[in-house]
Amino acid sequence: MSAELPPAVARMLASTAYGKERAAALTDELREVVLPPGQHSHAEVRATGAGRRRAGRIDWFGEIEGTRAALVCEIKNSDWDAMAPHRVVPNARRHARQLWRYLDSPEVEAVGEEFIQLFVEYPRQPRTPGRCEEVERVLNDFGITVVWVDA
Repeated sequence: MSAELPPAVARMLASTAYGKERAAALTDELREVVLPPGQHSHAEVRATGAGRRRAGRIDWFGEIEGTRAALVCEIKNSDWDAMAPHRVVPNARRHARQLWRYLDSPEVEAVGEEFIQLFVEYPRQPRTPGRCEEVERVLNDFGITVVWVDA
């Protein structure tokens, strides 16, 4: 008899698998503009900057070839439609704070001397009226580009 995983654990495992899968796909999609694999690929960059309680893992990190510019992407599996309306803005702000903490990381600072572009990728655009615009507004106010994979 196999024990069933608690729902929160099952969601976390599914989300982690999704993030790793998308990071690999993103590397393939952006191979034309980033350095060859092995140089700042998504799997090897840890964020260890000031104020961090523990090292984080940047989902995808790349350097634009021929520049000192960095791209930092956080891959999320958020279901904005399932979220309570009063939690949308706080969750979007939490995602923004996570990305901004990466800027203090020596690993990112070493590459992004010209500029660093932050973006967050979500698998699905919310269908709830106004929710997509609300998420984009919050993140854009932090200078973060939002990418909807299904859009």
